[in-house]
Amino acid sequence: ERLTRDGLPFDYNQIRLFSWNARKHRYETAYRQRNIFGMLPVSVGKETFEKLGEQPTFTIRVRDDNGGAAEQKYRLEGVIVKRVLAPGETRVVDFTLDRSAMAYYTAKRDWVAEPGQFDVLVGSSSRDIRLKGSFDLEP
Repeated sequence: ERLTRDGLPFDYNQIRLFSWNARKHRYETAYRQRNIFGMLPVSVGKETFEKLGEQPTFTIRVRDDNGGAAEQKYRLEGVIVKRVLAPGETRVVDFTLDRSAMAYYTAKRDWVAEPGQFDVLVGSSSRDIRLKGSFDLEP
């Protein structure tokens, strides 16, 4: 059974960008944002940034909390996607860390996520940590 989105107040609910991995000869997800109420059209172009020069950009239109349209601009830097905020604009970022985010690859060629406390550090760089938190990974 095919689900239709006719009548919903948005055209798409996530964006996903792919990059080509030349070593593995395949496309891989470079960026994904979910749970948005996106409206067409999406615009793609180039913009000049002060320290970076000309960079590819894309702008999406989303439905804001009041039901109006708001634009979100993104800049592509190689395979990295960065949200471009207007001067003074702030944004709350929600993300989910699942068990695989704490896993490491062992000598036995297996991924393991050991229980324990993990720290989350948020900042503009590793030398500029602005927010710290922690959580416990249960067995």
